[in-house]
Order: sequence, then C-alpha cells, then structure tokens
Amino acid sequence: MVMSDIPDELSEPRCWTAEDCQKHDFRDVGRKPAYMTYGKGSKKTEWLHARYISPQENHDAGRFEAMTKIRDHFLDHEYQKEMLAVQANKTNHLERRGTGFDLSWAVPPHHAGIRISKIAQKHESNTEILKLLAEVNMDILGEAVPELNARGGMYLRQWAKNAAMTFGSESNVCSTSAQVNVSKLGENLGVALKGKGKPHMDINDVPTYYTVLLFLSNPPPEWYEGKFVIYSTRVFCEGATFGALVFSSKHPHSSQGFGFYQPDLPQDLRYTLPEGLTLPVVPDHLPHSRVAIPIYCRSDAMKPRKKWLKWLTSDTLPEEAIVVFGTKRNLQEWGLRFFINIRSKNDIRSADEWCDAYT
Repeated sequence: MVMSDIPDELSEPRCWTAEDCQKHDFRDVGRKPAYMTYGKGSKKTEWLHARYISPQENHDAGRFEAMTKIRDHFLDHEYQKEMLAVQANKTNHLERRGTGFDLSWAVPPHHAGIRISKIAQKHESNTEILKLLAEVNMDILGEAVPELNARGGMYLRQWAKNAAMTFGSESNVCSTSAQVNVSKLGENLGVALKGKGKPHMDINDVPTYYTVLLFLSNPPPEWYEGKFVIYSTRVFCEGATFGALVFSSKHPHSSQGFGFYQPDLPQDLRYTLPEGLTLPVVPDHLPHSRVAIPIYCRSDAMKPRKKWLKWLTSDTLPEEAIVVFGTKRNLQEWGLRFFINIRSKNDIRSADEWCDAYT
C-alpha cells in the first residue's frame, strides 16, 4: 500500500476546492464519478469505480424515511452497548474490531466458517433493519449501476451460480453482508474501529461487485464530517450525513479530516446543504455520534461451503437463518441455489423437481 504521497491537507477539517484537487491530483467524486478501464485494444471495458450519492439525491429518491429509521436505530447509545454485550467474547471483540459490528453474517477469527451474526441472533429489531438496508442498498445500486439487474447479465449469473447469501429480502441480488461502525465524535478511528479505522483493504470483498457506504452520523453544529478517501485511485467524497458512496474493487481506504471547523474558516470551505434541503430531525435523547454502514459482497458468502455452515444439516433449510435472509422466500430461493451448487453428479432432478423441493 503506497501512502507516501498523501497530502497532509486531507486531515484538515474542511472541504476541498477544485484547486485543492488539481494541486494534489485527487478527484472529488461528488463533482464527477470515477471510472476504471480494464483490458486493451478492442477488449477495453469501462467500469464504474466510485460515485457519490448526495443527501439531495437520496431525498429526491424518497430514501430519507428508511435512512432515518436506520440512523436513529444505531445512534441509540443503549443499543450500541447491547451490540457489544451480545458478542461471545466482548474483550476479544474490542481488541479485534472495536465498535464495528457485523449485522448479517459473521466470520469467526481464522475464517473457520460463516455463521449468523450475534446481533442477528439476539436482536429481533435487527431483522427489520436488514430489510431496510437491503431496500436502500438495491435502490441506490439500481440508480448508480443499472446493469446490476440486467436479466442474464454477469451479476445475476454470479448471484445464482455461486449461491450468494444475500440478506434482507429476495430483491437483494447484490450484497451478502452489512456492518455498522460506530464511534464517538472526535475519537481516533484507529482506536475505535481498530484496523478498519485506518487505511486498509478489505481483502474478502468481491472486486467486481459494489459496496454501498451510508453516512448516517449525528454531528453537532460547526462539525465537519470528513472525507472518505480511496488512496490508490486518489478519489474521495464528503462524509456528509444522508449521503452515500458506491464504489468497487479492493483498494486502500479510510476516513480523513473530521473535526470542528476553525473559527475563521471561510464559508466556502464549510460543507453546506443545498438551499431548501432539510435533514430529518434527530430525537433529543440520541447523542452526537458517528455512524457509517458499509453494505458489500463478501467472497466467502458468495460460494459458501457446506462444512462452514454449522447451522445447516443434511438437506434441511436453517429456519433460524431467516433473521438474516429476512423473508421465507429469500431463504427458500437461497436453499435452491445452494443445494444445486453442491449437488452430487448423480443428482439428475429436473428444474421443476428442484423448485418443488424448496417452495
């Protein structure tokens, strides 16, 4: 990971101008999406790398109601404590993950398998939140990457062939995993979130799929929410509440530059909402806090091995996993894809017979 030419100005709590971007060779994807080109000659393929979805765009698309429910759920300080309390080993979790938590599937240390996250097991409310996350996620991806839902396209083929363990509902055909990262305002993210709070690569992400990162913090006045930076491709976006970022591939990234504005900072270097846009009010009992939710496709949940799934027995669907799958249909459709994926060569059941077995 090359970090030697990252400008110190990224850590300053202020917006960047077009001149800042030009000077340091960075692109603000809030101004213009970033694309990558693969291959050469006539076989070149252009691929969306990063696109910012602004609070105004999320408002106009009707996503504020669902995003508000998600935000208020995770801002609750008591619930933040409960997420830690249900972990099998709280001390170990704090040492490894800090206050970052898996909401759908979890992978134990040393990648010993896939399991239902402790939060999904213990908190009934998490199932409804996963449904909302799946809804917002697919709506954003449908807008940013319309080819994701193309019938017969690469993404749907991968979802079917690899028995993707997509959460929330059957309409989610892109994302297997969701996590929430919570921290106190001003807290060092390397302390709060351990490795995830520093520049890092998520090595288990599927590089051809997209991550949707939701920014759902509750900042006080005069607080700059920072930038989300992808270092290797030198792109960034604002971390403004009710915004989101869609990005692909495995690249080093982290948040930078949050904090109180300097009192004498010019107004044009302070983040402001568009005229006429008002964010949903935060209830008085919820604290100022940082909340970021990445929704992504994890490689070991894209081709799950039967021996990993401790809650799976023989050819029986794991009814308890509905807390992650969200709906009976999503669970049944996953069972159909999964058991076809691992079937014996001697299994010659027809398509109709397979469907009859899982409906």
